[in-house]
Amino acid sequence: MGLVSTAYSPLAWRAVEQLRTWPALRLWRADCGSGRALAIAERQIVHLPDAHAAEVFLTWPVIERMGPPLWRAENVRVRPDADWIEIALFGETDLELLISLTSVAIKAHLRVARGARPNALCPRVTWSRATSLEAGLATHA
Repeated sequence: MGLVSTAYSPLAWRAVEQLRTWPALRLWRADCGSGRALAIAERQIVHLPDAHAAEVFLTWPVIERMGPPLWRAENVRVRPDADWIEIALFGETDLELLISLTSVAIKAHLRVARGARPNALCPRVTWSRATSLEAGLATHA
């Protein structure tokens, strides 16, 4: 069996294959037990819970700083005061966004490692799956 389940979309598979080659990242078992993850040091920063979703640990200060572009992106879900965002993976631009935001997450992790507020290890613990990609699935169905 490969590193990623065959239940993953080609985009999710490509994301994992590309990101796991980055020196700072390593393939990681998802902290919440579902899907796969990528981590820097001992902290999960990317979670791929299923075939068409990726979650990225950006930290709330970074999310606030990036502001309106994240809030307006129809394929991105941002919850107030959360450190994670969710990206619906349905096209090349979604994959490119995931790759770019992973780079931002690595930089954000360095701040977290230096004492920023603690974060839940896995966004799935606090996010309702019924609402997480509902809009994205309806848009791309």
